[in-house]
Amino acid sequence: MARVAMSVDASPSDALGGSTFWVPSCLLLLIFLVWSAQRLLGGGSKRFPPGPRPWPLLGNLMQVNLHAPYETLSKLAETYGPVYSVSLGPRRSVVLAGYEAVREALVLQADDFSDRPIVPIFRDLSTSKGLVFAQSEHARIRRRFSLSVLRTLGMGKRSVEAVVAEEAEALLHRFKDMDGRPFETMTHINLATGNVICSITLGKRFDYSDAQIIHLLELLNSNVQTMGNAWAQVYNAFPLLKHFPGPHKQLFKDKQRLFDFLQVYIDEHRDERTPNEPRDYIDAFIDKQAEKEAGKSSTTFDNEAFLACTTSLFQAGTETTANSLRWGLLYMITFPDMQKRVQEEIDRVVGPLRLPTFADRDALPYTHAVVHEVQRFADIAPVSVPHATANDVTFRGFFLPKGTPVIALLHSVLRDKSQWEKPDQFHPEHFLDAAGRFRKRDAFMPFSAGRRVCMGESLARTELFVFFSALLQNFSFHAPPGRPLPKLTPCPGFVLTAPGYKLCATRRI
Repeated sequence: MARVAMSVDASPSDALGGSTFWVPSCLLLLIFLVWSAQRLLGGGSKRFPPGPRPWPLLGNLMQVNLHAPYETLSKLAETYGPVYSVSLGPRRSVVLAGYEAVREALVLQADDFSDRPIVPIFRDLSTSKGLVFAQSEHARIRRRFSLSVLRTLGMGKRSVEAVVAEEAEALLHRFKDMDGRPFETMTHINLATGNVICSITLGKRFDYSDAQIIHLLELLNSNVQTMGNAWAQVYNAFPLLKHFPGPHKQLFKDKQRLFDFLQVYIDEHRDERTPNEPRDYIDAFIDKQAEKEAGKSSTTFDNEAFLACTTSLFQAGTETTANSLRWGLLYMITFPDMQKRVQEEIDRVVGPLRLPTFADRDALPYTHAVVHEVQRFADIAPVSVPHATANDVTFRGFFLPKGTPVIALLHSVLRDKSQWEKPDQFHPEHFLDAAGRFRKRDAFMPFSAGRRVCMGESLARTELFVFFSALLQNFSFHAPPGRPLPKLTPCPGFVLTAPGYKLCATRRI
């Protein structure tokens, strides 16, 4: 057998074929270590929920439709059941599908599923210091504080209803100005919902022609889409991408623009406010910061948290509500018989001399049912903001270690065949009993459920009902003449937005 001699001057890498040996070996070692970590983080436990076998490093990313992950997750539930696991990158997550599993976890075992996992895209955008992705005890205290402030300022009370009514009047004027011509509703509706949250947080509203607020609302809309697209899924799986070019760089720039915008109003409030007499959310937060400076508060209310919390209110208070309204109008031009029935009910109960109020909802059961069906069928947030187990949890016979990411598939709840008579159709009768009265449905969870339910739920309900009923009272909507009806296909993103479309608004009053 021939023997290979290695000279004294030859390096080990030369003898082993240089980098051609070391690079593949290191890559294989890295893949093995990541695969082992996946097993240790949940996938290797016999009591951990079953799921599709992950690929090393990539997990199940190649098996998931990253533009509409909820579709893939729903199909996987048909194979693995209502509680299963999936890897959207190196780490294993647990998916809950269907009303019973989601309710059991988020409502009946709310304490066990009350944490948030670290989501890289949101962490790097500083939203972990906000109100939605709170993880630490300090963050939970900020959330409780914010809820208390919003209630004090009137959220869910008549004082906020007056703000919504004022904005409804302004929105009606904008629609009237279109004089029956085809137009896209997005900017007008975004401004209406944006002004409601501006009144609560900044203590002011903006004119519908204000270029600055229009631009900022467009940024919010664009960012919500980017945070839920395929790139964001890849970014969350491989957060080292932060240091490389990509769409996330624009997100970081847009975040800073919003922070700069808010900082101007924070500085103005510091100069003009009366201590302990808050006019809005910013005043209340400054009062809380003053307590800390005086040694009365041990919680973290620093300026970064201030900006992050206020941004959370903007995002939660504009995009989802505005998008639901745009879906509602799209359904009305798609189903004109339903539009006519809503208008007949409003005409009969409210008449033409005043706007409908939230208090009218019991006397307007069909209108109330249509608003609910819009939220159910539009499925704005098909996947809830991720949860995490707060401790070691036994759930339906499976063991979930503390910190396990949990995905509540709200899409599967709102389309659960065991809960809805016609889950895949727009059917307002889902929310009406045999006598035509409005009925609540336990499986109606567009705002999620349990401890992490959307903190702006009561405000969103008020806005949706008042804006929608006021628009239908004053206008009839139809597609522009000669144009086909828009398709009911959502645009993918963190929320499912209505497709771009134009309509005509014909005055009734």
